[in-house]
Amino acid sequence: MIVALIVSLLLGLQLLFMLLSYRFFRNVRGRQPRESTVEQSSTERNQNAIGAWDASSASALPIAEQGSLLSATLNAPEAKVKLNGESSIVSSESDWNDLALAFPSRFQMSTLTRLFSTDVDGFSLAHMCLNLRGAVPSLLLFEDANHARFGAFCMGDWSMASELKSTGTGENFVFKFDADGNVQTYPWSRTNKSYQIKTKNYIAVGTGREGNAIRIDSELLHGTSSYCETFTSPTLSSNEQFECLRAEAW
Repeated sequence: MIVALIVSLLLGLQLLFMLLSYRFFRNVRGRQPRESTVEQSSTERNQNAIGAWDASSASALPIAEQGSLLSATLNAPEAKVKLNGESSIVSSESDWNDLALAFPSRFQMSTLTRLFSTDVDGFSLAHMCLNLRGAVPSLLLFEDANHARFGAFCMGDWSMASELKSTGTGENFVFKFDADGNVQTYPWSRTNKSYQIKTKNYIAVGTGREGNAIRIDSELLHGTSSYCETFTSPTLSSNEQFECLRAEAW
């Protein structure tokens, strides 16, 4: 009788152990999908966060640095502008393309429209400024009596410039073609912000203790070009004082 009770007790304990073991392993298996789901969701959130960081990092940069990043993605030798009009100062396609390499990257493939030419419109600064009204950016080209070619890329509206108020941005630059026809460019030096100045008697690009990078009178006949602190540029014309043979605005 006692033996039978002991056997029954052992069988009961064995059944109880089996039942508890079954519930334990079922609970463990039931939790695994949820933990996997949580882990997957966490991974997805991390990936999304990284993606958002990458997408926002470029747009969060200052505009000037964004331009630098964009320039790095372009093949500079492929920069090419199209002309809507003819130029008597820069007639070579290769010269135009070399000059375009100095443009901000977003303008390197632009179509340039000639807005003014002394050959067609006469020698009048007022006429040139009128045609340039609202044109941003603009490109000024000059050729002096000794056939030196030079100019300025301007990011300011000339109609907004005055003797007391300069217009333009740090993307302004001046340039010249050397004796071999190569383009020499001079970007903003950060010394001052006198990019573009206009009065009734002249317009000027850049300033400094020694003078302007380019200054031309109201008749577009006489001008000066000196060492300029705005761009740390040398004299761009053949002499500091020059006679203008022709001028163009694009």
